[in-house]
Amino acid sequence: MRNSPRERGYPAKIAAFAATKAGDRPATAIILAAGASRRMGFPKALLPFSGSRTFLDHLVDVYSSIGCDVVLVLSPAVSRLALGLARAPATPPPASLRLAINRDPDGDRLSSIRIGLETPAAGSAVFLQDVDRPFVTPPVLRALLERLGPHGYAAPDLGGRSGHPLLVAPAVAAALRSDRRSRTLREALAGFERTLADVGESRCELNINTPELYRLHVSAEASDAA
Repeated sequence: MRNSPRERGYPAKIAAFAATKAGDRPATAIILAAGASRRMGFPKALLPFSGSRTFLDHLVDVYSSIGCDVVLVLSPAVSRLALGLARAPATPPPASLRLAINRDPDGDRLSSIRIGLETPAAGSAVFLQDVDRPFVTPPVLRALLERLGPHGYAAPDLGGRSGHPLLVAPAVAAALRSDRRSRTLREALAGFERTLADVGESRCELNINTPELYRLHVSAEASDAA
């Protein structure tokens, strides 16, 4: 029988990540990875991104590099697989890494966001990061932090329209946490001020949700780099 995540010492790893004071961290990042991945045919969180590192590993590293807390919203099946992987971070581990489980893989994205928002400390701004958009970079995240207002949300500027990830102010995070009437994130954010951040030619919006897109944008680049 395979050892459980607890027997592999993963809770001890999480506890070790919590050494930094909350006031020293710029925001919390919620990485949304609880979907069924039907179009991909494989959990997108566990797709190889670079070498042995997965999409999930890579995104945790990116947010860790700017000092964010990280909340992983996973399905039960993906959590069992992800927690069993031996992870060698490319950057120092996050100040805090926490898990939240969405037991309904057919639930909408907003339901995963609400589940993730049960975890961050009050008063924290929150990044909303889809696991299948792995090309976000620290400069993009810093641009969003610089542009965030106290009562709204910031998004990458893609020719006048919002891109991803979003960064929501603490007041907006609290409103999303308690909102049970909105059906989509767009609807839930409709009453809040949007600020766009110049992120240059970033590919942060690129959504890798089919095998064809994976081969085109991830596998091909990995082959070229090799």
